[in-house]
Amino acid sequence: VPEAAYATLMRGEQGPLSVEYVICAPLGEADAYTEIAVSYIIGEGYITDMRVHGFETSILQDDLAESLSIVREIAQSDTYSPQTALQPQMHATMFDRDDLLFSGLDFLTQTAEEVRAVLGAPIDEDRVTGEEGAPDTVQWTYPSLELEFGLDPQGNPGVMRSIIITDPNFAGPRGICVGELLTDVLSRFRMEEQTYQEPQTILYAPGTSIDTPPFGLLEVYSEQEATVRYAMAAQEDHPDEAIMLHITVENMRVSEIMLYRWHVGQ
Repeated sequence: VPEAAYATLMRGEQGPLSVEYVICAPLGEADAYTEIAVSYIIGEGYITDMRVHGFETSILQDDLAESLSIVREIAQSDTYSPQTALQPQMHATMFDRDDLLFSGLDFLTQTAEEVRAVLGAPIDEDRVTGEEGAPDTVQWTYPSLELEFGLDPQGNPGVMRSIIITDPNFAGPRGICVGELLTDVLSRFRMEEQTYQEPQTILYAPGTSIDTPPFGLLEVYSEQEATVRYAMAAQEDHPDEAIMLHITVENMRVSEIMLYRWHVGQ
């Protein structure tokens, strides 16, 4: 495979979910290739998120050839089934830093005042006393949106600690919205050969355990209820802190999206 390029369209029950353009080229190393992708997340016919990824990784020639054969097989079949959303995602990335930038927010670094400039003044503000020695926080409430901030040295709201989304018109990471099908959510993230540990399904877990970020876990409690969790390491200077994307599913559709700072092993 001297070089190759292809494009894929992911569809769900309600229409297009994402479009991805990929270009592969030799790196100069033996059997090593780049696999750069530009992805567009689509919600209700509009682009809600754009991302470029793949610069930091490489792929072996045999793996690239296998990926291309899968793409060609799908293209030649000329068929479509919603169940294809459950197939392993060969090119989707794990939950990562880029996913913390959404709807004008930067969960990792944005201060409360910067958030206020995007969302406006909250309809309610409460100080929350930390339990068992945990620090106090400040909670801002918006219609169908709730944010919690840590306190800066002066006791004012600092960076975000958590955000809860229940508004179907507010897009979360990768354009995920309340009301979407579970299969549509799963199709946007890496899904490797699944491993089952009842009731958990391990979507990916390249670390030493399923509790060590990065990882993706699906838990199904009934035919209608489930949760999906994706975790990523926060920052190099905070090795014990991770960022968790927690998605609650009811009647097989997203009912709540929660993003929060999480202590590894908690």
